Amino acid sequence: MTVQFILGRSGSGKTHYCLEAIKAELARSSQGCPLILLVPEQATFQMEQALLTDGRLGGYNRVNVLSFDRLARRILWETGAPQLPLLSEFGKQMVIRRLLQQLQGQITTFQRVTDRSGFVKQLSATISELRQYRHKPEQLHLEYEQLSQTDDPSLKPLTDKLTDLTLIYKSYQDYIKDRFLDPDDFLDLAASRCGQVSFLHRAYLWVDGFAGFTPQQYHILSGMIHFAEHTEISLCLDPHSSQTRIAIDCPNEPGRLDPADLFHPTLQTYQRLLRLLDKELEVAVSPELPIVLPF
Repeated sequence: MTVQFILGRSGSGKTHYCLEAIKAELARSSQGCPLILLVPEQATFQMEQALLTDGRLGGYNRVNVLSFDRLARRILWETGAPQLPLLSEFGKQMVIRRLLQQLQGQITTFQRVTDRSGFVKQLSATISELRQYRHKPEQLHLEYEQLSQTDDPSLKPLTDKLTDLTLIYKSYQDYIKDRFLDPDDFLDLAASRCGQVSFLHRAYLWVDGFAGFTPQQYHILSGMIHFAEHTEISLCLDPHSSQTRIAIDCPNEPGRLDPADLFHPTLQTYQRLLRLLDKELEVAVSPELPIVLPF
């Protein structure tokens, strides 16, 4: 298990580098270990087209161009999805609307807007985001308790909203448990099954086009790196910047990064990946390891 970073500013050729590396592997042999290119959903077709239009290849069967959603669905398809009905977005909103009716008298701030157009849709999106960031109702309640201990009266509207959101969120979790499969759970469920699918074992993995990841995405990415033979992750960073040097030298000190830096969000991602590799996967990443592409 080895990991390498590809660093370069926008337009420096990070995607081209990944594609050429994949093409070189295909040219070397049409058979062999799986080759996986993980990109954002909107880039999957473009990457597949870039590989297929290369006249040197004439097709391929080793490469999997995947987004996180495609990856999760393929893992679940190969390992067997839980035998529960899949909850669509419309179905999720119906569940939330029913719960709001059942919780009348218990919720306060949200009670005044439950019949407003778009409220249930927004609440559904909020719950989805909380689940994608692996934020549990218990954590919301803890944050409520911490805010409640302050004497600032201006925080009361926020604590009231947290109370309502915690109650609705927990009720939603309890309602769908052992009854429905929420697509927001796909990544976590797939992450727990990475070891059960053959196409991840001893694979060569390229990760390109991301500025950051959700906790769920970090979770499944960790599983992929663990079983892959070699992983290369491209990040849009100025490799010669002093902030990039700080990120490399001090991955456990995010506070040292300048929040005003143009690349600050991606630098935070870089630090978190370095911590993930060091602490969870025990992969040593030396300062000399990144591949630096010229601007």
